[in-house]
Amino acid sequence: MWPEHDPVEELLRDALAAVDGMAGSDLLEISDKGGDPRHAADLVTEADLRVDEIISEGLHALYGGVDVVSEERPETRPEERGECFVLDPIDGTHNFVAGVPLWGISLARVVGARVEEAWFLEGDRRRLYSAKRGRGAFCGARKLRVTPRGPELTLLSVALSKEILPLLMEAHRFSGVRVLGSHATALALAASGELGVHVGRGHPWDVAAGYLLLEEAGGKVAGLRGEERPLWRTQNAVAGAPKIVDMVLEILNSGRLGPVEGITL
Repeated sequence: MWPEHDPVEELLRDALAAVDGMAGSDLLEISDKGGDPRHAADLVTEADLRVDEIISEGLHALYGGVDVVSEERPETRPEERGECFVLDPIDGTHNFVAGVPLWGISLARVVGARVEEAWFLEGDRRRLYSAKRGRGAFCGARKLRVTPRGPELTLLSVALSKEILPLLMEAHRFSGVRVLGSHATALALAASGELGVHVGRGHPWDVAAGYLLLEEAGGKVAGLRGEERPLWRTQNAVAGAPKIVDMVLEILNSGRLGPVEGITL
């Protein structure tokens, strides 16, 4: 029964230790990549680059030069390929810069368009989430399951966009709404049952690990119309406990939209 000794976990923890204490520091070197027009800034920090370097070099040593697709290296950007690792060195960089403890290292091993293994190491609590296809999802030694509760007793997590306005107008059907600022964190929390569902638009490095965690915890991932959500495409998706995902999809596709005057996203 897994999890057993995992050299990738050691690599992730070594990378995290190398940037320990940098979160929220006034001395942190920060620059704007200018790559995402949806945000005022698309940040990269010296910590992102250091984590990228440590993990990429470590994976090359462990796996004989296998490709690493990383957010921080444009030359590796996504296209469907054979076997590769998909890495977000720090998912939730804005949180990291501000000292908000909702960020972490997200890594997935992918073959073609299918995620086979996943790891997410929380930056603050140091909890490691991991999954292997067909063998379950874990947080440490604890096996994960999505929440069995209904939406009225669970939290809705979102990354804001105009496409989900109908859902926001029905937010009273949940126990509350959260905007965490990290897709990987939200997906891990949905896999562990702490959130009911996460809705948002993520790049492959944001979501690859989280989607496998969710699926192996008994969850469901779908595009906003209920279609399959391809790994190598950046688009909105609904991910969480199956009954809650189905309810969210019904809301999004009902054609009903309440009064939204004055709302801009």
